[in-house]
Amino acid sequence: AIGDLFAGLNVGVAVCASLYEREKTGLGNHIDVALVDSIVSGMEAKLMQYVYTGESPVMTGNKYISSAPYDSFKAKDAWFVIASGTDKHFEVLSAAMGMPELARDPLYCDTELRKKNADALKSVIENWAADKTVAEVVAIIDKAGIPAAPIYDCEALCKDDSIIKDREMLVTVPSPKNHKEVAALTVIGNPIKMSETPVKYKKAAPDLGEDNDEIFRELGFSDEQLAAFKAAGVMN
Repeated sequence: AIGDLFAGLNVGVAVCASLYEREKTGLGNHIDVALVDSIVSGMEAKLMQYVYTGESPVMTGNKYISSAPYDSFKAKDAWFVIASGTDKHFEVLSAAMGMPELARDPLYCDTELRKKNADALKSVIENWAADKTVAEVVAIIDKAGIPAAPIYDCEALCKDDSIIKDREMLVTVPSPKNHKEVAALTVIGNPIKMSETPVKYKKAAPDLGEDNDEIFRELGFSDEQLAAFKAAGVMN
């Protein structure tokens, strides 16, 4: 399904670019966006690894191949992620963990060495986190200014008010007309927030044919014609 999402985003960008071009030149575009192209563009570092080295990437789990420590890690109660992308990040992270010497260790003192020894470094970090909760670990690392976060399942996500309420990523909308037993539905919110034109949620996605009468009336069909179409099975 990520192919559908990537392609949809690419189409949206293309439409906006084409509208802007039309304003400048009066010309339109035929937009061609393929799901497979969208997936290829999303491979980023994995594909570039092959292009420049001839080596096909292998499965690496949650590990990011271009930097380390950039992975998922186990604390006392659950999992969390760290995104340490540079040598300076690692120096700060090591100090926050109470192990500043790690940044000078011959195994970990630069990005290439940390990538090469990522598994050993992961063990060091997990040993440090083993007696701490995810909340404690993330607080320590986040305070130091290094990106870190708990790994959520759906239950934890839905309990995080900063996402669900503050960011409005679950919203309540009226049910489709034919769902009389349920007045409202909870749906995923729009991730795009704009100050002057905020998103307005009118209703849930319609059932098949739910708006047929309204649409065909706007096209000039009479109620008698619509009734005849329905009787003949032409429309719902």
